[in-house]
Amino acid sequence: MVVQTGMGDYTASYYRVKDGKNPVYIDTGLYEESSPDVPYVWSGDRGPTLAKQYLSGEDVYNMRYSVADFKIGQTAFYNVNGEKVDTKFDGDEMAVNQKLYLWDAKENKAELYYHVQNSLVYKSGAEDDRQNTAYSNLYVKASDVALSGRKLKTSNTEAEAKADSALATASEKTSLTNSISDESTVKASDKYRLDTWVNRSLYDQAVENAKTVANDKNATKATVNEALWQVNFAKKNLKGAKVKVKDINNLTPLEAQQVLNLMRQAYNSDKNYPMVEVYQKWAHKPGYYPAEGWKGNQKTRYYLIPSSGAKKVLLKFSDFATEK
Repeated sequence: MVVQTGMGDYTASYYRVKDGKNPVYIDTGLYEESSPDVPYVWSGDRGPTLAKQYLSGEDVYNMRYSVADFKIGQTAFYNVNGEKVDTKFDGDEMAVNQKLYLWDAKENKAELYYHVQNSLVYKSGAEDDRQNTAYSNLYVKASDVALSGRKLKTSNTEAEAKADSALATASEKTSLTNSISDESTVKASDKYRLDTWVNRSLYDQAVENAKTVANDKNATKATVNEALWQVNFAKKNLKGAKVKVKDINNLTPLEAQQVLNLMRQAYNSDKNYPMVEVYQKWAHKPGYYPAEGWKGNQKTRYYLIPSSGAKKVLLKFSDFATEK
């Protein structure tokens, strides 16, 4: 596995090689190139290893997700009832995580859809507010898109879609409410707070959608079932975790960079989010000042810089790292 640390011109790539319980990181001597035909090229100082093949970001995306691309002239999104919604798309592809039939009461027929996991979408009229986010109740018609990446199995039949167009029972709504009863516990967990903003947003959206559906007296079985499925998927999809280090009081430069990357990930909201910056102790005057790199636990600090201009906050390594 190739892993990256740093940002921009300071990005470095390493091979992650399993050695018993603890992985070993070996400098690849590579840097990322913008050309899709040559995703990686050698830097002037080559690393001690040579890989036979490299995967571009797109290849990895297709390995991890089911990817839908709109066909020419098709850009419509739908809700769980098969009704068009006022949502626009800005990008080349969407991650989808479910293939199912939805019942269209107006047309009196079932059609095949994909549930959108996350993509660059926005409400019409809010072009300046678009961002990569998650939408719990967003679907595309299977006939409108081309699918690549991981295959999806159809989760229901046309007959089941028709049967699920009936109103949901109180018992079914109770099951939905129970699925989000642990919301506060989930949000306090490392799996949630240390995960990417997109995955956190996916869970947040699923919970809010579940609350809305549970209080809707006209909610159908399909609406409740989908809301429950989305909560369970989003919860299982949370994979945040602390960085494992050898000695939390004596971080190596690589471990420190991994902790910094995790801090920035945890506070990233893809919109007006606070920054995590590096500060170091200077020899010629007291205090810590903006800097780059790592000079050990005693000389380097990571601070959260609120977007509101409030006082910076010292971040604890122990909140983001744990010893092996």
